[in-house]
Amino acid sequence: MIWVATSYKPQELAKNALISDNIVQVSTKNDLISFTPKSVEPTKGLILYPGAKVEAKAYAPLARAVAENGYEVVVV
Repeated sequence: MIWVATSYKPQELAKNALISDNIVQVSTKNDLISFTPKSVEPTKGLILYPGAKVEAKAYAPLARAVAENGYEVVVV
């Protein structure tokens, strides 16, 4: 029961990736985390589905890296 109720938490790198800056706008709404590039209007995107008992916020470094390359990324 304890194993089912626990998940892997985001570490410091992931927490820092959740902060907006002049390159990527990060927003959270209704359990969705979106990463939008500020330098270009994205024409393509990527949806990340968390799994393996990992919290959605832990995917922030990957999502930010993709967004920095011009793609809209949403972690659901």
